Amino acid sequence: MKKKAIYSDKEKEILEMAFKYKLAYEETLSKLPIWKQTVVNSNTGQLNNDRIVQEFSHEVAANAEAMK
Repeated sequence: MKKKAIYSDKEKEILEMAFKYKLAYEETLSKLPIWKQTVVNSNTGQLNNDRIVQEFSHEVAANAEAMK
């Protein structure tokens, strides 16, 4: 009897993408100075921190998309 796949191909693709983004987030965050890590981790959407968080988010996305 043929074994049924636990995840569909689409679900596997989504999980792989989620893993890449999580890894990119962790790697990118660890390279930031402590004060920027604090700003990112305590992001409340305040206007004075938006630029830092936005730059961080763009870097995470770029790093995740560069992973194979």
